[in-house]
Amino acid sequence: RSVLTNAAGLDGNTATFQSLTGITKITHDVANAAANDGDDDANAVTISGSYTGTADALTLAIDNAGTNAGASAMGALTVNGVEAITVDVTGGADNDTATVNGIASSTLDSLVVTSSGFSEDAVNIVLGTVSDGSNDNMTSFDASASVTGVSVTLADMGSASSVIGSDYADIII
Repeated sequence: RSVLTNAAGLDGNTATFQSLTGITKITHDVANAAANDGDDDANAVTISGSYTGTADALTLAIDNAGTNAGASAMGALTVNGVEAITVDVTGGADNDTATVNGIASSTLDSLVVTSSGFSEDAVNIVLGTVSDGSNDNMTSFDASASVTGVSVTLADMGSASSVIGSDYADIII
């Protein structure tokens, strides 16, 4: 398990890891932020040389539910070799936006977006561009389990792909 440390403006930095094994979840948790704490951003993360199978999965868990949590931004997530990615966002009554500045994996087949805790029909999850490195192998995007709108640009969907949005104000390009 990997937990990202929060600080203001970190989404412009990249933490790069090579040959890690067993990473199945990355957590960005700002739920317990202190009052007036603007440090809700996280580094971009690049993991390479770690995923070599044909069914590697990774969950990106973002928790914005705390009373003092604010909108959060995470730099791009690059995890070459991962076939299935789940983005799971926990929101709060203040409906703070969770932003990821792009998701990429050279072997990405599917991306699932789930969320809980949001209470408005708006775009509160922003994923940026999702790419499989121009391989056009991605066959599935599913945000049907999201309880808020999702914004995403699907750059490399393969032929006969399935794209399922949420029941809310999605922007899917």
